[in-house]
Amino acid sequence: MEQVKKLREMTGAGIMDCKKALEANEGNVEKAIEYLRHKGIASASKREGREAKEGLLAIHAEGTKAAVIELNCETDFVARTDEFKKLADDFAKKVCAKGEGAVTEEESVNRVRELSGKVGEKMVLTRGKVLESPQGFVASYLHSNKKIGVLVAVEGNASDPAVQQCGKDVAMQIAAARPMFVSREEIPAEFLEREKELFRAELPNKPREMQEKIIQGKLEKWYEISCLLDQAFIKNDKQRVKEYIAETGRNAGQPIAIRRFARFELGG
Repeated sequence: MEQVKKLREMTGAGIMDCKKALEANEGNVEKAIEYLRHKGIASASKREGREAKEGLLAIHAEGTKAAVIELNCETDFVARTDEFKKLADDFAKKVCAKGEGAVTEEESVNRVRELSGKVGEKMVLTRGKVLESPQGFVASYLHSNKKIGVLVAVEGNASDPAVQQCGKDVAMQIAAARPMFVSREEIPAEFLEREKELFRAELPNKPREMQEKIIQGKLEKWYEISCLLDQAFIKNDKQRVKEYIAETGRNAGQPIAIRRFARFELGG
């Protein structure tokens, strides 16, 4: 126990990590230090207080599902290195295969520690999300700077290039226009009521009947910002997103439906 305490003081590593390092090196403290450094655990505590605001997003699609993850570091320089990019891609594949719980698995934590120790920057695998669409596919969009990523669960003919393009267009729409919901029908009643109260607070001197009419008008404009299907389509602002999707579906001979989406923004 004395050696564990000594190693902990020298490296800043946790008790269990120190114990494992000593066991792996037959009690040799110097070798245990090197072991911890190799694993990226030594001096990790010194990096804990630092901020990891840079990094990137990675997306991996397989079959009818896809995953997006966020991996953070301290500097944009490290985020652009091949090792960091590969680690992010590996995590996207892992989360796609195993689910969102893979983000916090010990193996994932250790891989982040290893690279963190190698480059000397704090790193965090912050979050991951998986979407699946058994009746279609998951479209995706990853911005060129890898700081905005979108997944969209699409129901439709995955083998039709026009339907695939529709999914990509909708993913780009979400990236650019930041909707909160797919449609107005899915907005929780309590959330909608809070919005109404905010609008009502702006009209303290109006009669109740007039208030309701004005609030309804404000809600319509709010829907056009907050609901994906009500938004003006970024490629044709004379058309709503729902109109573009319906038109593509008619041309494809099969309806297209957007069920869910996930939008990640670095640090968001």
